[in-house]
Amino acid sequence: MCFCLTVLFVVSLVRESTPVVTETAASEQSLQITPGTSMPRQLKGGEKDVFEVSATEGTLLRFSIEKGDVALRTELYGPKGANLLEHVSEEFEIVELSVPADVSGTYRIEIQSREKADTASQYKLKVDTLIPITPANRKDSEARHLMASAGVLRSEWKEASLRQSIAEYDKAALIWTSLGNRGSASQVTLKSGDVCFLLGESAPALRRYQAAASLAVTVADPVAKAKAAIRMGRLYSYNGRNDLAQIQLTKAQNLLGPIDANTNPIVTNTFGGVLSGLAEVTY
Repeated sequence: MCFCLTVLFVVSLVRESTPVVTETAASEQSLQITPGTSMPRQLKGGEKDVFEVSATEGTLLRFSIEKGDVALRTELYGPKGANLLEHVSEEFEIVELSVPADVSGTYRIEIQSREKADTASQYKLKVDTLIPITPANRKDSEARHLMASAGVLRSEWKEASLRQSIAEYDKAALIWTSLGNRGSASQVTLKSGDVCFLLGESAPALRRYQAAASLAVTVADPVAKAKAAIRMGRLYSYNGRNDLAQIQLTKAQNLLGPIDANTNPIVTNTFGGVLSGLAEVTY
């Protein structure tokens, strides 16, 4: 399948990148956040929040953003103003990033909405308690940096940058696998497969989805296994193999189990992907 047709078909799987907002729509004063705490916030389209957090040399600065499906751009700057990390997220996920603090001082986290709507969207920033840098968590940070870089390349929505993002995702997967972090390796391998699929390369995409499913089995993660099965189901469906698609999507549905009002939002969103896939197969 050609690149342009695949982009049209894949809208239900990965939403198209929104234009990069280069200016802050509303001026925001820097917010102080202490390691070991979290802060809920709201942003309208184009707005930016700026957070400052102090870290001492030799510690790991790790933070997460609970954002649902809000499109966000995150940048991290060191005490001397150097850009240490950029990340773009346009999927329903919890963003997890980290950098080794090799210099003591104030680090700046900038979070900007990439949404077009003027409606405010909620998110929550959580900064973990600082811990000493180790060879393992330094390598983990390297993998997160590669994943972030791949996300930025992917958001450019050009064939060349998409191919570069695949290489970055695959490098991150290798690092996490070597560290025994098979859950993160599974997650980033799915992302790599998605980009292959966007490019119309079904065979490489399927190999990555199968690898992601195998990694998820080793950590007994039913949601990760369901996500891989959904991807395989959609791929089979787009290639006319509705019998195989039905098998994979039904497998994903069984893995997730019953859904109710108290179900985790990540699980609920994943279950929505199952229903969407089954609807396409039925159609």
